[in-house]
Amino acid sequence: KEIIRWATHSGDIGTHTCTATDGVGNSGRGNITFNVTGAGIHVFQGQPRGSFPNNGLVIAQETASRFNIRAFCRSDSMMSNVGELIGPEGNSIHTADPFEITRPQPGELQIIVFPNTTLTKRHEGIYTCHMPLANGVVKEINIGIYPFGFINPPTITSVILGMESSYPTLTCTSTGSPATNVTWIVRNGLMLTLRDGDSMSVNMVNYQLTQTVTNRKNSTYANKLIINTTSVDDIARYRCEVENVLGSNTKGIDLGVKILANGSARLGKEYTLTCMVSEVSNIAFSIDWSLGPGIAGKNTQLSLSPLDLSDAGNYTCTATANLINLTLAASKEVRIAIPSPVVEVTHDGGSPIFSGSVLTLTCSITLDIDVLHHRNLLTVTSRWYGPRGPLTNGSGMTVAPAVASSTEDCYTSTVVLNTVMEAGSYSCQATVKHTTSQFVMDGLNTNETRIDLQIPNVTLFLTPDTTRLPNVAPYNTFSLTCTATAPEGVVSPKTFT
Repeated sequence: KEIIRWATHSGDIGTHTCTATDGVGNSGRGNITFNVTGAGIHVFQGQPRGSFPNNGLVIAQETASRFNIRAFCRSDSMMSNVGELIGPEGNSIHTADPFEITRPQPGELQIIVFPNTTLTKRHEGIYTCHMPLANGVVKEINIGIYPFGFINPPTITSVILGMESSYPTLTCTSTGSPATNVTWIVRNGLMLTLRDGDSMSVNMVNYQLTQTVTNRKNSTYANKLIINTTSVDDIARYRCEVENVLGSNTKGIDLGVKILANGSARLGKEYTLTCMVSEVSNIAFSIDWSLGPGIAGKNTQLSLSPLDLSDAGNYTCTATANLINLTLAASKEVRIAIPSPVVEVTHDGGSPIFSGSVLTLTCSITLDIDVLHHRNLLTVTSRWYGPRGPLTNGSGMTVAPAVASSTEDCYTSTVVLNTVMEAGSYSCQATVKHTTSQFVMDGLNTNETRIDLQIPNVTLFLTPDTTRLPNVAPYNTFSLTCTATAPEGVVSPKTFT
């Protein structure tokens, strides 16, 4: 087989000859002529004859040349008036603009595109000849017609692993105008370029290719590779390559297990895991779920509702297809979030709060209801922050850690500021933490209160309050005393001048 790629350079213009020899002296020859239209695209001329596998005729121009453009569909039947041409939309095509349908010989159907005919988007697609054979079987021969401006490079939309006749099958779905040639790259880089119905045996493994038009109007093909083996452990390395005159595209099978999560990964909430094998169809897999060394379930969907702290961990889904000796696995961490506690910060100061007074701050921490029955596995801590950063014991203050109430649903932490000297925000951060598991996320919340300070208004006393001095010598010696008294509760008033 010789493939002549289309191009627009002048070296392709003219008559091309294909000679075939059977090795014992018999040979045959066939000619095909290319010309260049005004659009610079090659078209068939004359009478190219043959079986036209898959796509026998491609028209890639806006207006047909002055020559007739012909394609033939043949069968071994010697009956006249046989064959039918089916259009892209499933309708029977008869002689009508832009086609002429003739039967020049028995068992032969000829399709002619009229000279100087304008082809539009509605003429694009896969046309099929239904040709009855001598044994009564109807043979289908596809012909692709693509007006210039509607030709597209090949694209692979998916590569799917399935089963057909108890054998693993890879289906490569591709689009492209003109139609695509298909090459499968299989074991050890072996390349199989097969046509519809071809088969090949390599290393005791038989490969068979079928090609089906799944969308005649949009030129979509399902290229199936049937693998006559029960072991496809290296199937992930198989690749499909499609090619037409505009380019090529290659895609491997994205085979694997995906774990999908649904719900809220929060303690006490509904949560499910679903194990899905991607890029497969019509293959039965057995599912095994494991959590660490233990078995978690055997169904495709694993329900963890409502979520418990013991559900946290690394889950593995193993999918096994015994029929083709294929095992796939994937893991997913389930990290459970502890609900955040409710935090409230208050103080015992009056209004106003004087600078230098004693002030007590209180942090009240209330646990979520879903946390209460796990109290023995959890710890509650608190941290205090002032205008200049963290508050710690010493330096004029006493910080008490969070302590549970008698009902154990509420914790309290306090800070006593012996001499409050700074205004600003004072905040309490509460954390609910699991004692051991790395897969349980802390419950965290913060709240604050604003402290505004007022400089104390002191009471001044001047002693003596009245003094008369002689206005002539000798002057008397005397002293004045000014006494400042701070309000009650102010321990260390600022210095006043």
